[in-house]
Amino acid sequence: MNYDAIILELKPVIIQALQNLGEEKIDMNITAVKKVTNSIVSDYFRGTDNAMVNNTLMNINSMFSGRGRAWARFDVDPDCKAWQLVECTLLNAHLEGYDKYYTMNLLDLFNENGFGWMRFGNTSKKGVLFHLRHKGSKLEDSVKIYLSKELVLKSISNLNGVPHNLNLEQGIFIKKEVKEVENIPVDRSELGGMGIFSLDDLLEEDNQNVSEIFP
Repeated sequence: MNYDAIILELKPVIIQALQNLGEEKIDMNITAVKKVTNSIVSDYFRGTDNAMVNNTLMNINSMFSGRGRAWARFDVDPDCKAWQLVECTLLNAHLEGYDKYYTMNLLDLFNENGFGWMRFGNTSKKGVLFHLRHKGSKLEDSVKIYLSKELVLKSISNLNGVPHNLNLEQGIFIKKEVKEVENIPVDRSELGGMGIFSLDDLLEEDNQNVSEIFP
């Protein structure tokens, strides 16, 4: 295979594209550029249908990428397909014995606010995975739900924050037990017998040494 011909054809095009992105101050890094480039090349060799699927998945992943952008939002509306599926999933989980802390309480919160939220998981052949999670903690269990890519693009947006930071619910924080230290008085002579001396002992000894030198 003639790699020189491929390099000669592609290199100036890629360099020009990167320079254009830099001039437009588009946020990018080497990992993102490699990922996009590999996807474009793969799509070309696999066909148009695959390209459309990959573009859709990339759009969904980018929707939830970045600090504080892992949470999705959907409207609590009888006509909203996403809400219908979320409500049905939580009710089924409750009937199956799932802790109502994550089911009925979540439904109450969603209804009170007029919209709901869930944490983005990943994209796969099964669809887009979300975690219905109460109090927003990664340490807690969750109810999983898969939505179609088309439904996500149509009915889901970014919450633009973390639920407890937005005062939508109380966050979970791990409490550390702090033990109180007893202040038990110790006789200085006992410490001296163990070879432990206080600052006062050392200063007193220094003063004695000085007195011996300069009586």
